Amino acid sequence: MRYLEKRYFEYRRGTSNKFWEITINKEFYSTRWGRIGTKGTHGELIDTWGLTIRVTNRLISKKLSKGYIEVTNTKLESVETQPKEKITTLSKLIGLGNCE
Repeated sequence: MRYLEKRYFEYRRGTSNKFWEITINKEFYSTRWGRIGTKGTHGELIDTWGLTIRVTNRLISKKLSKGYIEVTNTKLESVETQPKEKITTLSKLIGLGNCE
């Protein structure tokens, strides 16, 4: 699975010292939360049926309105590779010959 973005938020007020993190790809997102300094709790991988941006923006807006501050926003590199057969077939179709 290819993740596109990971955003990390912290809330530090009074005795509260907690974090919330969201990891986003095109069709799914997952969250993690807990006290700062711990691994936290992982939420489920949620399928948004192609509405990921709208859904995650709403979740992020709620956290910001509650006083969370965004600490990091990381764009993740794609590490997916295409199978050799697909690359060879595609290269033949677009006229590049055999790309092995």
